[in-house]
Amino acid sequence: MKSKGILIRDNKSTGEITTLDFSLNDVLKLIEHAEELNWAILELEVTGGDLEERKWAQLRQFETSEEKVTRIDWEDLCEASDKFWQIVWITIIGCKDPKLVKSYQNDFEMYEACDVVIEVVDGGAFEVFSHNHSLIEHVRETFKDTMLLKPDRKDL
Repeated sequence: MKSKGILIRDNKSTGEITTLDFSLNDVLKLIEHAEELNWAILELEVTGGDLEERKWAQLRQFETSEEKVTRIDWEDLCEASDKFWQIVWITIIGCKDPKLVKSYQNDFEMYEACDVVIEVVDGGAFEVFSHNHSLIEHVRETFKDTMLLKPDRKDL
């Protein structure tokens, strides 16, 4: 098993509303040498602000693509992530090998093939999987409410 994972649940409460106390950009900033990876968005449900129409079109193209993959360069990913108001659902992969940037039939295969996987499900927490175990340790040291994860083979 190459990948290790971590769940991040740092929350803040304002009155009756509890939200995540960090952004996607906070997680992206922890990835060393990220510009050397080939990045893609596999799933996306977000609300956002001031992104140029061209960038929204690029992020939304996977919805009609047969491959269900939106390749995106590191700078555009960081810029877009800084504009998201709320992330309901997102899967982002980063791979050294461009041939590995594709849709996967199951999560375990994706975690083992890709160098970095970032997922948000139902807006409640982030999961980060990586071959770079020092990234997982850095995430654990940076955020307060974390739990180590192992890739789950039950998807096979």
